[in-house]
Amino acid sequence: FQYFEFVLIIPSILPAITTTEVTNSNIMSEVEQVVEAVESVDAVEAEEEEEVQKDRRMVAFIITPCSGVAPQALYTKMKESITSTPEYELKWDEECKIENGKIYSSFTIAMEADFDEEVMEYIECMEDEVESHAVTFQTVLE
Repeated sequence: FQYFEFVLIIPSILPAITTTEVTNSNIMSEVEQVVEAVESVDAVEAEEEEEVQKDRRMVAFIITPCSGVAPQALYTKMKESITSTPEYELKWDEECKIENGKIYSSFTIAMEADFDEEVMEYIECMEDEVESHAVTFQTVLE
């Protein structure tokens, strides 16, 4: 546990120390209660941190493949090769919509991830297969 949390909780054991009926078991009991309280605070903070990490961003995009590149094959290749950092849990839509030779789809990624660095820059590097791309919509999923 952290020092400042311990200092804030210590006053709760002072009444046991100042009474005339102080025993080692009383003090140990109070110390155990303080430790349990600190562990409880740590558990709540860990849960809150986990909740923040669960927030995700959804990004919708359009990709125009280069001439001669099959849109469905390109989308499949993108899903397989662009995986991002594992902790960001990049998830591609299973299927994409193909209309007028363009790929319309979306993905979700952890809120703390920079989706430009994690996904879009990789798409830009596929210049032999991708003529153009654009983000059409993004939002935070809670």
